[in-house]
Amino acid sequence: MIVQALTCPVFVGRAEELGALHDARRALAQSRGAVVLVGGEAGIGKSRLLAHFLAHVARDPRPRHLASAECSERAERPFGPFRELLEARGLAFPGANEPLEKGEVF
Repeated sequence: MIVQALTCPVFVGRAEELGALHDARRALAQSRGAVVLVGGEAGIGKSRLLAHFLAHVARDPRPRHLASAECSERAERPFGPFRELLEARGLAFPGANEPLEKGEVF
């Protein structure tokens, strides 16, 4: 049986979190960049929050200097999401995708 996903067309209940994302974007426009970590239990709406925010940002004609990355509890790459963010901004360096040896500094 194929079931269509049920999603409320109205974004509800995340005004404070959405405001924090918009505040971070406004700070970025004033050369005060930041890393925003969104965390919580599975199914709480993290992906929906970010999708809603990014859809709003996509409608803005100004340049967007944003990147996103996912992280899991059992990440195999040390600092994986941060590496993905650097790569997305073209700031990767040779060997960045190779695993670190014990005691090696990133």
